[in-house]
Amino acid sequence: MNSFYHQLRSLKYSMFKMRKNCFSCTTFLKKDKVYPNPLEAVKDVPSGATLLVGGFGICGTPAGLLKALVQTKIKDLTIISNNCGLENFGIGWLLTNRQIKRMVSSYVGENEEFMRQYKDGELELEIIPQGTLAERIRAGGAGIPAFYTPTGRSTLIEEGGWPIKFKKEGGVMMISEGKERRSFNGMPYIMETAIKSDFALIKAFKADRSGNLIFRKSARNFNPPMCKAGTISIVEVEELVEVGELDPEDIDVSGIYVDRIVKSNYEKPIENLILSAKNLEINPTSEIHHRIARRAVAEFKKGMYVNLGIGIPSICASYISKNMDITFQCENGVLGMGPYPKKDEEDADLINAAQEFITVLKGASYFSSDESFAMIRGGHLDVAVLDGMQVSQYGDLANWFNPKKMNKGMGSAMDLVSSPNSRIIVCMEHLTPDGEPKIVQSCELPLTGEKCVDMIITERCVFTVDKLNGLTLVELGDNVSIENVIESTGCEFQGREGCKGVIWTNLDVTYVITQKDHIESCPVDEHLAYKMEKKAVLKKRSAEETKSILAIYDEEVSAASAVPSTSGHFPLFKRMKSTMYSHRSKRYLKLPEHRRDQQIPDAFRTTMAGEDFLLWQSASSHILVLATGSNIRLMATRRTWALDGTFKVVPQCKSGITGNSQRQS
Repeated sequence: MNSFYHQLRSLKYSMFKMRKNCFSCTTFLKKDKVYPNPLEAVKDVPSGATLLVGGFGICGTPAGLLKALVQTKIKDLTIISNNCGLENFGIGWLLTNRQIKRMVSSYVGENEEFMRQYKDGELELEIIPQGTLAERIRAGGAGIPAFYTPTGRSTLIEEGGWPIKFKKEGGVMMISEGKERRSFNGMPYIMETAIKSDFALIKAFKADRSGNLIFRKSARNFNPPMCKAGTISIVEVEELVEVGELDPEDIDVSGIYVDRIVKSNYEKPIENLILSAKNLEINPTSEIHHRIARRAVAEFKKGMYVNLGIGIPSICASYISKNMDITFQCENGVLGMGPYPKKDEEDADLINAAQEFITVLKGASYFSSDESFAMIRGGHLDVAVLDGMQVSQYGDLANWFNPKKMNKGMGSAMDLVSSPNSRIIVCMEHLTPDGEPKIVQSCELPLTGEKCVDMIITERCVFTVDKLNGLTLVELGDNVSIENVIESTGCEFQGREGCKGVIWTNLDVTYVITQKDHIESCPVDEHLAYKMEKKAVLKKRSAEETKSILAIYDEEVSAASAVPSTSGHFPLFKRMKSTMYSHRSKRYLKLPEHRRDQQIPDAFRTTMAGEDFLLWQSASSHILVLATGSNIRLMATRRTWALDGTFKVVPQCKSGITGNSQRQS
């Protein structure tokens, strides 16, 4: 069956090539590639075809051609595009009409139907970093079979394992394969192969009848490289002129790459309209984000080239003064991004990476997506500012995929962090909405990049990152204490002179004392090594023993009181409590989603008699609680549910150690 399928595919490709040659000969004779309407231009696209579709968000999308494809009712299409647009526009029409079998994209965007079909096993999704996608398409059009790139190394892209398709009944049906790695000049790279397609659907601003194309502003994006990589390239234009009317200096893509042209009434809907007056209207919810963005701007220096990611980083542009001379780059093809437009100044062909309308400054330029990522991977940017889900103490970044939430994709993030000469700044809130640290010892979420972050800015503090030695606290936020940072950060860090209120943490005391600057300007805690040692003991015992946290602490502090020289320097319980509970909680399974329904999943019912017990732990006691519905509801209202979000069902055989006084009803 597979052999027969491949023979059919080979025959189809041969027919496409013969058809293209036929069109080329006809074109040579009549010098006209123009079709009367979009439906005529796409009516021979068969089911099962692979299509390259231009556009970024819905900017530069060949809407007329896509609407015509809906009318043909073909199915099982493989669509290669940066994203899937909106549910009610562009590729979203094909998706809603169940005509797509596989999407090859870098970003899901705001299309919830896209994600629903993927998670329900109705759609295959191959996820590719945006710059790699652009370069694979460029390579396909240039006849280059493969290339090596630093983007995606040490991530799911290299290692494989991304769930391409889920089973409808649950579980994964198909996963991505790993990539070949090679080293060049001591640096690791992974191999990517070229992308070509049966058809390419392209949107251009203007064309002549021989196929020479002109694009407009950021509507270029993926359209130029895709036009060159399609076996048959079909171009939708807003304006069509006679041969010779276009100045050769203005032509972006030569007619040799174009097979069909159609003029249509092009729709340009609004996706994200933000006006300049609105951008600085700060409410309590966004005040934290604006504070973080303002601090990030302090890292910019005159003359820098900077890329701003979506989320908090995008706010930075609003705090650039006119004399700073900062040039912002947008990966969708803009250098010299300006502020949001004023009312009635918006242009649907001019957006940023977040699909928001923008303006440009004097000296700006436009270019295609493959050119944009040549700037990024080539190290021509000075700074890239990104949002983050997790950052490790050695600079690993995770910001593209959370298995528990709707996937957005990595977009350009993996390309930005792979740039050899660009400084990477992460701007994010210090804690998750659930109160968990985002700065951690090691990332649990899939990585965007390994040891790539140079600075972390949150509403509480600023860290610099050393890839070998870890984090250094360099600044505290207003009204933020060092104790607050320690309790809310999930890993060890160092302190630096000049950080107001900072204490020295995780440093060699002898080294600190011998530094003259430190002796003169910063008091040194001579008992730091002792405190660090005891802190490590408390954490270790909390994770390994079943005694209560308070009992462990009491034993250690009692033993320490017997030594007069150190009795007054034992770490305080109020500073150790959170850390000890955090280490103990790692011994227990995370509370599943059933917690929201106040139910215990069957997989965790371990008693033979059906009398389940929950182990409830507070700061001072361990209590076995009978797992009745009323007890579960009562415990769900408490802040502490078996170590801050974890629980454990205790086998019935252990119930003998509990008395009736411990059973609460």
